[in-house]
Amino acid sequence: FADDVTFFASDESTTNLNLFMSKVVADAANWCNTNKFFLNLDKNKKKNNFSLKRDIYNDDNSVKLLCFYIDAKLIWNDHILYVSGRLSKVIYILRQLRSCQHKSYLKWVYHSLFHSILSYGLLLWGNSTGVENILLLQKKALRVITFSKPIDHWRPLFIAENIRTVINLSYILACLVFTKERYNSLTVTKDVHHHFTRHNNFIRCDFNRLNISKTSFNSVGISLFNKLHPSAHTVSSKCFKKKLHKWLVKKNPF
Repeated sequence: FADDVTFFASDESTTNLNLFMSKVVADAANWCNTNKFFLNLDKNKKKNNFSLKRDIYNDDNSVKLLCFYIDAKLIWNDHILYVSGRLSKVIYILRQLRSCQHKSYLKWVYHSLFHSILSYGLLLWGNSTGVENILLLQKKALRVITFSKPIDHWRPLFIAENIRTVINLSYILACLVFTKERYNSLTVTKDVHHHFTRHNNFIRCDFNRLNISKTSFNSVGISLFNKLHPSAHTVSSKCFKKKLHKWLVKKNPF
């Protein structure tokens, strides 16, 4: 019971933070015992610190939450390894099926297994440095389902099968769709001043000092959305996603 319960706390003092977290765990255990529930303390993990500083914390362990492996510096290396392992198993399944199944069935299996694993939580880890390893696995999977040779160029295969690469799929498309769905709640330039400028309908992005904030899905989505045609501001979300998908498959720069 309560294996998926998560809480976050902050304090300037590490000592006070650890005391507070210990108290919360103790209170949760007491509540479970009082209500005749069982709290498995062996399955509960505590992550003491999250920091982007290199020399303060030396905590290399990651914690698993909702199939995400979260590390102290949010660089997603452990999660990439986890996703790569799952995708490699799907590639093995596709190789076994290739000798006895038609291409259309292999493509269905690809979308059901490979694509679903690939797209889960892509907004969070899609801009990490390890995403190139995921792209290599995606190329292997596509060569398997298209009965292509290992030396065949990957770009024409993606275009012919109407499949986006992990960078286009996950990151670019997901960021833009996320921004489009929130467009009405975001601040645009014309809301700040009443002067007519060429950037009047541009979404305003908060100032970010750190690179990890500048490359977050929120900032990237706003930056890319401002480069689209003005019609993207008024078109419906469904039409926006459909046309953007078609354009990304055709271009497939990554």
